[in-house]
Amino acid sequence: MTRTGLSLTSGQAYYFTVKAENGAGLLSPAAGSNGLTADLAAPNSSVSALNQYTNAASFSVQWSASDSGGSNLALAPYDVQYKAGAGSWTNWPGYTGTAAASAVFGPASPVTVQHGQTYYFMCRAKDTAGNIEAYPGAPDAFITVDLSSPSAPVVTSPAHQEDVWNITSNDPQFDWSGASDSGSGIAGYSYELHYSQSFTPDTALEPAGASKSYVDVPDGIWYFHIRTKDNAGNWSPTATYGAVKLDLTAPTFTAIGPSRDPAKGGQTTLTIVASEQMNESSATITQNGGPATNVPLASSDKITWSGVYDVISGFDGAAAINVSGHDLAGKPGSGSAVFQVDTIAPSTPAITWATHPENTPTSNNAPAFTWSLSADPGGSGVAGYSYAFNQLQTYDLDTTTETTAASVSSSTADGTYWFHLRGADNAGNGSEIVRYKFIVDVTSPVYITSYSHDPAKAGKLALTVNAGESLTQAPTVSVRQNGQSDSTQLAMTSSDNAVWTGDYTVVPGYDGTAAVALTGVDLANNTGTGNSSFQADTIEPSASITLSPGGSLRTGLFTLTLTITDATPINGTSVLTFSPPGQQPVAVPLTGSDKSWMGQSYIESTMSTGTAVFNFSAEDAAGNAGTAITAGGTFNIDTAVSSTTGGVVINSDNTGVDIPSGAYDGGSLIVTIGTPDSSLPDIVEADKNTPRASPVRNRNLCREFNAKNSVTGAAVTTFSAPVTLSVYYPDADNDGMVDGGNVRESKLKLFRLNAAGRRWEEVSGATPDFTSNKITAAVTHFSIYSILNVTPDSTIYPIPWKPGSGGNFDSPNIALHCPVSSLRSGILFDYLPAEAEIRIYNYQGDLLRGLKLTAADAGCKVWDGKNAAGRDVASGIYLAVIKTPAGGKTIRKLAIER
Repeated sequence: MTRTGLSLTSGQAYYFTVKAENGAGLLSPAAGSNGLTADLAAPNSSVSALNQYTNAASFSVQWSASDSGGSNLALAPYDVQYKAGAGSWTNWPGYTGTAAASAVFGPASPVTVQHGQTYYFMCRAKDTAGNIEAYPGAPDAFITVDLSSPSAPVVTSPAHQEDVWNITSNDPQFDWSGASDSGSGIAGYSYELHYSQSFTPDTALEPAGASKSYVDVPDGIWYFHIRTKDNAGNWSPTATYGAVKLDLTAPTFTAIGPSRDPAKGGQTTLTIVASEQMNESSATITQNGGPATNVPLASSDKITWSGVYDVISGFDGAAAINVSGHDLAGKPGSGSAVFQVDTIAPSTPAITWATHPENTPTSNNAPAFTWSLSADPGGSGVAGYSYAFNQLQTYDLDTTTETTAASVSSSTADGTYWFHLRGADNAGNGSEIVRYKFIVDVTSPVYITSYSHDPAKAGKLALTVNAGESLTQAPTVSVRQNGQSDSTQLAMTSSDNAVWTGDYTVVPGYDGTAAVALTGVDLANNTGTGNSSFQADTIEPSASITLSPGGSLRTGLFTLTLTITDATPINGTSVLTFSPPGQQPVAVPLTGSDKSWMGQSYIESTMSTGTAVFNFSAEDAAGNAGTAITAGGTFNIDTAVSSTTGGVVINSDNTGVDIPSGAYDGGSLIVTIGTPDSSLPDIVEADKNTPRASPVRNRNLCREFNAKNSVTGAAVTTFSAPVTLSVYYPDADNDGMVDGGNVRESKLKLFRLNAAGRRWEEVSGATPDFTSNKITAAVTHFSIYSILNVTPDSTIYPIPWKPGSGGNFDSPNIALHCPVSSLRSGILFDYLPAEAEIRIYNYQGDLLRGLKLTAADAGCKVWDGKNAAGRDVASGIYLAVIKTPAGGKTIRKLAIER
């Protein structure tokens, strides 16, 4: 139910009561409502007042409101509007229906703030009852923006010109005018008289006016600084008037004098100090009875002036200084002073007593000297004496005095010294220098003993004693060997009384430490004693040998241990050899040191069976040479192979034969493997008669296998079962090339010499082992076998060459097939003669490239597809002509697809 037309009073609370009536006319009990307060009044709001001017491009605006109707302000009660100058009122974006009570206006939002513009603000509010306040008829607040600085005034002074010294008035006055401001107008000025040319007055405004006077300003250079402030708070640049130069006081000289008073002969520096800066200064000096001399003066700061004066000899006594000058303002000043001149040196003192005889060693380390007093005829008086104790024969004493007495003492360490002395007067003149040499030695002599040999063997031993200083006579030196009851005194001689030598004869039978006792007296009568020792060793070293494996040695590697017995260390490396029966000695390389050595050697198949003898030599530190072997001096060599068990025969070059059980039925065998001379006629002819197989250059890889019955001596050349031969070739660096032969191991084959046919025959079934660098074969006959370099027909691949294709026709693995080549891309020419020339032509017959083949190329060459100018040739067909020095020629077709 809605009731209208009620006359409600704002702020009054109202309550409503309701009863229901049924059809019988009966009424229900009354039901009452809660109280409702009527709010018929809109809230009141306003924008807070702003400053009349601002010098900022942004500023804060604040607003507030109240509600008298009682319903209170809405949650977002404010609508804020602004306008610029005479423009239209505009809602402030973001501040319509806002709860915010302030915001920053500018610099670019909601508009770009402009200099000289006035901005107006008003607002309205809404309460929770829905009452909305009407906007006011006039702005709540406004502010004018002034972003420009006022101009600085022009300053003048009626009596004080800029940069002109004023010597009559220290009461300057400054007037200014001409300042202006296009915005808020001039508020006032700040100014100050300051000694700095670059100075900014503070922000406090001075009293109004256009003139400022100062009274009793101190002498000096001053600057008047002033700046303008407008009503918005902007400041102008600082205007400066000056320099204002004031000088009402005449200059004075606060200090006048030479660098030394009294002054001696030579140059002295005259220094004068003025009370202020001087435009110029001059000085004259008049010595006692001498002429007046002008002293040129110079200054870096115009306050302190200095010049050099040459003191004139012969006019000793009082010297007068007269100074005059003008300050920067032209005011004159003068001054004077007096100093003393003394150009005559004092007399030389004479040493009258000394504790140390001159140039003679003494054990007294506290020297003392007394001397006669000096006289000073120059008149300044003796100031004292300068002296020094040092180890310099020539030393230039200064004239700074260390004492006024006529005696001095000191304390010194051992050594040769000089006492230097001179007298000095007050003017700094020094007398002649007196020098006195003395020697202090309070230390007993210390001996360093050396020997011509330590340890020493029997016989003569030279002994040297270095005392480090001269002795009055030969030192007493005695030697007693280990176990001797008496000492032996030596006769000692010297050329300088400091280093003494003598001879001692080492006696056998008293090995061990020999004691040496020394006594001597130095030139200062200090007695020094010392002890030394050396080792006596008169017994030769001996050795014992242990073999591994033990027992009789067969072909192959064996090791041994060599142990030396001696009282002193062993010099260098010992020497060990063994001699098979009836054969030359074989050296055994040794590793180790001193008395413990290890050795390895080989029993070759060519060595005689029977007893082998070791030979040994070593020298100990004393020089005793020993050859005696006390144990293990012989061993047995047995290279026979049993026909029952079989066995292996192997040489030090790893060439060998493996004879299986049952390969020979006639008893045991003696097998020898030798290296035949490659110049034997059969071998030379076989090399010629075997096509495409040749010996490896610089390497003899021929091996002759022989066998005989160990009992009858009958030769055995045929076996009933195959035996396995192993022939090795050298490749120590595992680069796939025969060391020194420049042949690839992949080209090696094993051949047997057919002596009757004088040719090499390839051994069927021979197997290369590139890891172990050998070729093995099962044979039933012994003969001469050789590894030869086999050269098949030359091979050129890939054809066509498709560089960069990544397939079978790309560059081959040159590092594997031609390791001597530095190239890694191109067409490979393989299995070539040792020497040849390859010429590459195009199909028009033009020569594009020439390649020289030498023995160093190991039968292979790579063409990188470039012409002689180093440029890639085009895709196409090419001809390769291969010529040998003997006149052979091969022509092959090539193809390149890029």
